[in-house]
Amino acid sequence: RPETATAEITLQEPVAAKKPVDVIFCKELIVDEETGELLTKRQYKEKHETRKYAGFRRKISSMDQVNTTLVETSGRTKPSRIASALQLEPGKPFRWDSNRWRSIASSGIFAKVLRASPQEAEDGSVQMLIVAQEAPARHLEYGLGRSLYTGAWEGELDFEHGNLLGGGEVVGLSVRRGAKEAQPSVRVRFSDDHFGLDGGYEVEAFSDFIGGEKSVAPSKEKSALVVSGEQTAISEGDPTATLSASEEKNPIDEVEVVGEPDFDAEVLKNRRGATFRLQNPIDINMVQHSAASWSVERTSTQSGLHEDIGAVSLLLGPFERQLPLEARSNIECRLTTGTRVQQKQVFNTDEYFDRFHLKPYAAASATTRQIFPLLKTSTKHKRPVVLALRHAVTTSTPNLPRHEARAQGIANTIRDSTDNGLVASALRGTTELRIPVDIPKIQTQQDGKLVFFGDWLLATPNLNTPIYRKSSVGVGLRKSVQGIPVRYDLCYTWEGKIKGSVGLGRDFEA
Repeated sequence: RPETATAEITLQEPVAAKKPVDVIFCKELIVDEETGELLTKRQYKEKHETRKYAGFRRKISSMDQVNTTLVETSGRTKPSRIASALQLEPGKPFRWDSNRWRSIASSGIFAKVLRASPQEAEDGSVQMLIVAQEAPARHLEYGLGRSLYTGAWEGELDFEHGNLLGGGEVVGLSVRRGAKEAQPSVRVRFSDDHFGLDGGYEVEAFSDFIGGEKSVAPSKEKSALVVSGEQTAISEGDPTATLSASEEKNPIDEVEVVGEPDFDAEVLKNRRGATFRLQNPIDINMVQHSAASWSVERTSTQSGLHEDIGAVSLLLGPFERQLPLEARSNIECRLTTGTRVQQKQVFNTDEYFDRFHLKPYAAASATTRQIFPLLKTSTKHKRPVVLALRHAVTTSTPNLPRHEARAQGIANTIRDSTDNGLVASALRGTTELRIPVDIPKIQTQQDGKLVFFGDWLLATPNLNTPIYRKSSVGVGLRKSVQGIPVRYDLCYTWEGKIKGSVGLGRDFEA
């Protein structure tokens, strides 16, 4: 427009096709060098199983020298679910969101994405075409781990279907049991994380063994409550004694009721309930990572007493941050509030809610981690020497359920320390110097490390107990054996003893 000295551009915005996303599934097959037929990896291995030399086994495992081809096949993933995640609707403007696609591609439903690009349809609309190999949906894993509530080593068997309804939904069954545990711990879960985007959720039903603690000796003198038509009395030691203004009483109207049992003096047995978790309940523009959970459960003791617990938790983080010189750090926080509900054995009201005793509680924790690469080494992949720091603070109010206090004690255990028991509040720190080490003449993954560490802990079981301190320093070795990360630590403890321990799991990261 000459009068305004502006250029006017007219364009037609492409719209999404009736089927906004189409997925072509393919699988990789081996071309047999002798017959030219297409075989799966298992079929090819069975056909040539007489070849037992090591070179053939390496060739099969890596498939780097085997001729392969891709053939079209069927898959479970529904294109409509991907279109919904990409926010593509038929007839609406086609808008490509690279962040959403990145989340879908890394969700685990695809083993390999060969092509992902928009293409024009015959009617001029645009369709997203994806050519990919679908990842195996069924997984069966087994291993060892430590119980969160007893601290004992447990064998674990876990089955999972990772794409149940075609949108990355996961259904899983986990069974754990220790050698000295009276019953197994079982969990059944269903989750749909929406490919890692907003609105993901998980529903889990559980039955956990939480025994293994020492009982607390109850008081030898129990109170008894005597209720009559005209008087009420509580006596210590003699349950037949009463306090009344008149010595005459009707024995027919008199009822003797046993005093309230002390739930906290009983030995715990198990907990059963359900948990609902919601991913990113807070707008990601305000808080990038968050999760909320609601749980209800019933705990039981060895003597048959029950207690109901309802709780709500909010997890914030981890919030990651890049520091100078390739260092990194993160921080995460958890807030929990809930109440314990105990049914009264003695009550003199017809109101339903007055028959229960409520014990509200709250807990909070925060953990921060820092990783500082110091200098490169002469190892195969130039792995650096790393200084790693971790600090955590935990606190809670009275009435915290005992199994949760026990879990806090186990979570705050330092290396080769004695059992913490119940912990209400704790402050813990760890410093590690990780030096990478290569093992010569070993062709497996070189991930060995020599670790010098120092741990310390300040904790208290309740507000009326003095704070105690523990610490340890030592050296450890890290190495993966057939994909399983193995740890060995030798340390000098706060008790003046030298102890060694073997464990599983990788070192913390940021």
